[in-house]
Amino acid sequence: MASTRHPDLGFRPVLELPTGLAADSLKVVEVRLGGTKIPGETGNWINIIVKKGESFTAPSADGLPRPNDVSPDTPMWWTDGNGNYYKPGSTVPADVSMIYPLWGGFGLLLDRGDGAVEVTPDNYTDIFGDGSASFVLPKGETFDDLINYYQLNEAARHKIYSTGKYGENIFPNLKLKNAELTSVTLNRRYIEQVSPFFITLDGKNTIGSLSGVRGRSMTLSILGGGTLALNSISDFGIYAQNDVSVTIADALNVGRLYMFSGSLTVTDDTQAVTLGDTFDGYYPLNVRVFAGNSAQDAVEVTGWQLSPEMLALYQRFYAGETLTNDENSTLKKAIKDQWDVIRTKLSGKPYARFTQAWDVTYQPGTNGKGDGVTDVKFYGDALTLRDKLFTRSGYTQVGWATADGGEKIYDLSGVYTTDAALTLYPVWTRSSSGGSSGSSSPSYAVTVPDKTEHGTVTANRRYAEKGDTVTITVTPDSGYVLETITATDKNGNDLKLTDKGNGKYTFTMPGSKVEVKATFMEDNSVLNFFYDVPNDAYYYEAVKWAAEKGVTSGIGNSLFAPNQPCTRAQIVTFLWRAAGSPVVNYLMPFTDVDEGVYYAEAVRWAASTGIVTGLTETTFGANGVCTRAQVVTMLYRFAKVQGMDTTQGGMAIREFDDFDSVPAYALEAMDWAVNTGVFKGDNNRLLPQNACTRAQIVTLLRRAFGK
Repeated sequence: MASTRHPDLGFRPVLELPTGLAADSLKVVEVRLGGTKIPGETGNWINIIVKKGESFTAPSADGLPRPNDVSPDTPMWWTDGNGNYYKPGSTVPADVSMIYPLWGGFGLLLDRGDGAVEVTPDNYTDIFGDGSASFVLPKGETFDDLINYYQLNEAARHKIYSTGKYGENIFPNLKLKNAELTSVTLNRRYIEQVSPFFITLDGKNTIGSLSGVRGRSMTLSILGGGTLALNSISDFGIYAQNDVSVTIADALNVGRLYMFSGSLTVTDDTQAVTLGDTFDGYYPLNVRVFAGNSAQDAVEVTGWQLSPEMLALYQRFYAGETLTNDENSTLKKAIKDQWDVIRTKLSGKPYARFTQAWDVTYQPGTNGKGDGVTDVKFYGDALTLRDKLFTRSGYTQVGWATADGGEKIYDLSGVYTTDAALTLYPVWTRSSSGGSSGSSSPSYAVTVPDKTEHGTVTANRRYAEKGDTVTITVTPDSGYVLETITATDKNGNDLKLTDKGNGKYTFTMPGSKVEVKATFMEDNSVLNFFYDVPNDAYYYEAVKWAAEKGVTSGIGNSLFAPNQPCTRAQIVTFLWRAAGSPVVNYLMPFTDVDEGVYYAEAVRWAASTGIVTGLTETTFGANGVCTRAQVVTMLYRFAKVQGMDTTQGGMAIREFDDFDSVPAYALEAMDWAVNTGVFKGDNNRLLPQNACTRAQIVTLLRRAFGK
């Protein structure tokens, strides 16, 4: 049979798909190869075809080009970029549309003295298999993206440095629990401007050296509730720590230092801490600085505190308020001046300690003689209390009380471990007569009921000598008041009780035991104000206080409306009345507040003091419902205006499940409210965006200002 050749005629191969594998049932998965290419390919990626809506098998590593620095026996994992890793041959979820290889591991090396172990997708949840070290992979936006795209202010950045997370975004975090490491070698991938590196401590930990990166763009933050002894450390652009105790034995050179809470102790042969000369507006409110040649001769660095005016401006700035250009530049200069003082006084000092610290003061009390003395209780340290300090004729000091004339709480030369300020007074016992074998005067029991319906009864001492003054404190439950109280001697005779106010009564101890009794009855006084406040409601005492102080007069018709959301006008009026309804000469900045409305003077006053700033420069939004975050912020500003101490330290806010949802502007205010007990949350949640009811408002007001 004859044939004819047609060299210009070609054939296009066609792939016929079986039923169920039509084109619309497939999807493309992009396989990124990084800086390498498959021979013959022009791009650094290839595509694979998988079934749409179904999981697929991770490709083999065979035949893939390896980077030049990767040896043939280096293991490989595929990653989808969301913190998920897959070995070749394992199952990849159906929603993954791009993967790329990870060769060898994360480049983070931990050594316990028997060889470095690299953190990999196989071991990062328990690196050594004993629970002492694990690694939290970053998720979400990088730090750099958050700053550039979301324009985070300094307060929001500081929140990241102090927590290791921001909303749903999580940053790389090495977690240590009673770990003893000879070295930790960091990889630039996990510690640079785009990804600050975090170490979270639990228990007592040691690291011989922390190295691997250097540069002023590097950020290291140490968090948690444990301790860390560190021999040497790389230079960092930013060093931060929160709620931990860290000691560094070989100097710290850092561009910027953020001490949110805790203690940092650094030693060196010449100069312990060297600080850079650039600052972004951070000021360590709750930290004191001590420096010297050693811990024994270190003295507190003074003269670097902000003025009251600058401190108020800083707290506004840190609460998220927008300052004017002049205010901002003035504040930044003032803060830099304070850091310059610290830098100067750290110069040439081989020992430095940045720490939270509290004064423990000893006072002679009413009957003692001698000068008061103050010691310093450092964060995380135990303080040995003083021995006998004061004298009293005919008496011997036997201990320390927390109230003048109170019961012994601490022994002489006892140990104090609580991180809080403390004032102590001597506890006395009568001395035995000169040289005789007699003993001190006998003590007699003071008995109070273990349980009383609708209230509690306590005494400031369980035993007392004849002639001593004993103080009884009665505390009714919410909705109840004291009905009767008696103190009787062993013969049943009533002793004279002196009402000292605020539920306190005193009597003089007879030469016998004393029994105290009390009864309580329902308090119906709020019915004189409102019909809708039952005496067993949690807010009963708060509403009673607010009504008696003239803070609230209700909504009319003898109703308080405890469950109604509180408006901005109402909260400002509450605060204004709590301040004494001051009249100020201040131009009303808000065009939506008429002069004749009930809240006009309150808004004028609140605007003049900076307690409110309005929804805009010219609108107040009187009928807008206040969120819990907004209310706490107003209370915080009000406390500052009233001259209250708002520098309470601590990080109790981190214990709440939703603390990450607190807006940046309200973070410092919420810290204050939680640490002072003003704000207690709901089922371990802060719920900052929830509306605040009228009952909740007066409860917060009473906790903050009603004592």
